Amino acid sequence: MKTLLIGLFAVAFAQPAAHPLQGRWIADLAASRLHPGTSVRSIALTFTVSSDRVRISDDIVSPSGEQVGHGSAEFVTDGQERPNEALLAGLVAQARWASALRLETVLKRRNGLVERVSYEVSSDALTLTNTTEGPLGVQVIVFRRP
Repeated sequence: MKTLLIGLFAVAFAQPAAHPLQGRWIADLAASRLHPGTSVRSIALTFTVSSDRVRISDDIVSPSGEQVGHGSAEFVTDGQERPNEALLAGLVAQARWASALRLETVLKRRNGLVERVSYEVSSDALTLTNTTEGPLGVQVIVFRRP
């Protein structure tokens, strides 16, 4: 009986495991390949993951120390196209989980430009690779846990 009560107590107070993408990530700029002409001092991303949404907050600092990020954007991860005015006026975003460790987004601008952006966590959950493919070519930013 005592074992049963301890087991029920543990189940009742167990916290669900956080998603591997959840939390703050800091760019390892030396390991990254930025678009030509892009210069930053630092990049940090913070992810909040729920069952059907991902919120991404960025903290980007220019070489002069100026904050140049976009702030926060939220994506519904059902694969449907949705307006995402928080990122850019007229932007339509589509987001889906390609796997448990890979979030894929497609961003379509009013002028027809399309960017594909993915966020993939390594199997050991210590590295995040952000790949952007679009009009400026391919950019790969490697992030690590702080």
